[in-house]
Amino acid sequence: MTGLKQRRQRAITDLIRAVAPSSQDELAERLSQLWFYVIQSTISRDLEQIVGFNLRRAVRLSYAMHNAAQGLAGPRL
Repeated sequence: MTGLKQRRQRAITDLIRAVAPSSQDELAERLSQLWFYVIQSTISRDLEQIVGFNLRRAVRLSYAMHNAAQGLAGPRL
């Protein structure tokens, strides 16, 4: 895994835990604020690799980390 990919996936994990973005567009916007410019397919692949999933909270859909994956920091990223 490249250093850039690892840093991007760490940023995605941190964003999901901190703000629970509701769409890949929102995640892409927040990543761009951190100087990661990505397309939707990149985000989709990254989410698949870091075990992100959609979670419905009240009437808002957001991304969340699976409880079992929250402890995985090094090897999966």
